[in-house]
Amino acid sequence: MNRSAAARLRAVTIPLAIGVLLAGVLVALATPAQASTIVVDTFDDTWSPPDPDNCNGGAGPCTLRDAIEAANHETGHTTIELPEGTYTLDASAEYGALRVHEDLTIVGLGDGATIEQPADTRILTVWSAALTIDNLTLTGGDVSGAEYPENVGGAILLASVSPNGTPSPPSLEVVNSTFAGNTAASGGAIGAVEGRLDLGAVTISGSTFTGNSAVAGSAVYLNANDAHGIDIVNSTFSGNTATSREIPWAAIYAGTFNADLVITNSTIADNAGGGVFTDEVTEVTVRNTILAGNTGSDGATPANCTGFGIVTSQGHNVVDDDTCGFAEDGDQAETDPQLEPLGDNGGPTATHAIGEGSPAYEGGDTDLCPATDQRGEARKLPETCDVGAFEFVPVVEEPEDEPEEEPEEIDEAEPAEPVEDEPDYTG
Repeated sequence: MNRSAAARLRAVTIPLAIGVLLAGVLVALATPAQASTIVVDTFDDTWSPPDPDNCNGGAGPCTLRDAIEAANHETGHTTIELPEGTYTLDASAEYGALRVHEDLTIVGLGDGATIEQPADTRILTVWSAALTIDNLTLTGGDVSGAEYPENVGGAILLASVSPNGTPSPPSLEVVNSTFAGNTAASGGAIGAVEGRLDLGAVTISGSTFTGNSAVAGSAVYLNANDAHGIDIVNSTFSGNTATSREIPWAAIYAGTFNADLVITNSTIADNAGGGVFTDEVTEVTVRNTILAGNTGSDGATPANCTGFGIVTSQGHNVVDDDTCGFAEDGDQAETDPQLEPLGDNGGPTATHAIGEGSPAYEGGDTDLCPATDQRGEARKLPETCDVGAFEFVPVVEEPEDEPEEEPEEIDEAEPAEPVEDEPDYTG
């Protein structure tokens, strides 16, 4: 081959090779990271430190702590499956809280899994990641004795400063889960820290918050610089305690700048220290929701709605006092919803049942009601639906089939004997 031919060949092959290489790089960049699933195989928790290899065919059992550490080393979304049972975290662990800094779903199998924190620390810290919890109970988290900002979020803290130094808004989705008996200075169950946080989307559905306590936001405390939508739907907040004295800082504390909080078909009842608190900067919208029995810290003063801002009604709410000022279509103010005590009424989480005589019965806006209630039971759509998290569906008793009447048996009578004419003695 002469020099000119070789030059022409190089002129063709070198750009072609570069093009193939660039195409390969672009394909690699465009290919999404693969999701993976890890199944935890022990209820124990150890700190030695956590070894992600235990969940990838290593020698040891795969603990929940190991599984989260393994997920933190993945580039794609990871799902951790917890077999039904209770996972008690190690109180002696150097870092008792579980730390999440890659996108993660933790799901309880069967009738659900419980994560219990016996130490004076929280259960989960979410650093610049998206966390979903499904069919779990989180209990025992306690950061009330810590210094600010570590005293926020008894069960879950959302933080936008990650350990690797790259901040991004954390997000949270809570599905069919229970938060019970968690304690903090702010956000007994879930908290976000003011001044440190731009918040991603927060969604709570089909879940119950009960027995949690804090000075502000006994269940949920969201006080961030910014947020990308906060939605609470088909959920129950009951029996939580906010211990603030002068102002009831409520079970749900909304103080997030540039964010909307929308509460749909939920039941917020019997919380000491108030139901919903909002300040001047957060827009809170309530629809198809029950607010009842929420009081100030004295346990007597009505405090369904509290704070410096306005809680806006989109209609069809049942409220047993006048603190919310609701007067839109379908709103029933100063009306007792006649709730049953919090209890097991079916489904994965506890609810307040209503009866057919409740003002909440068939009082909802059908355009806003979800297809199912908190328990997963179908609502009476499209004709009607109930206010609150629980849908009462009357049991229609079908009439019992009457037994078919058997035809009467007709006895065949013997023919009557002829009657002889009596003789006539008159003649």
